[in-house]
Amino acid sequence: MNTDYLPAWILTIIIGSYIIYRFKDEIYMRFSFIEREGVIENWAQASVKGERQFHPLISFEDMEGRIKFRAEEYCTGEPMFPVGTKVKVRMHPKKKAMRKIIYPKG
Repeated sequence: MNTDYLPAWILTIIIGSYIIYRFKDEIYMRFSFIEREGVIENWAQASVKGERQFHPLISFEDMEGRIKFRAEEYCTGEPMFPVGTKVKVRMHPKKKAMRKIIYPKG
């Protein structure tokens, strides 16, 4: 057996294992998620370094009841969608705080 490439293979396996371990939740969520219908209830406004940012305040119905949260995504200048716009909320099955919002196509 040729062992010239053995250190490179070992290093590749170690790095690959670390990447899979580090991003396991994101990888898992890509293939298995819970999707709920949500709605933009309002827009939270913040000023960062003189720039106005708008974060959507989204709510959706789940088994625990009505859940409301502020999305991490934001737009600048003015809100992108009107209040009442329907969105899809994709959540990790075990970590409900890990969410991805799917907005309607413009």
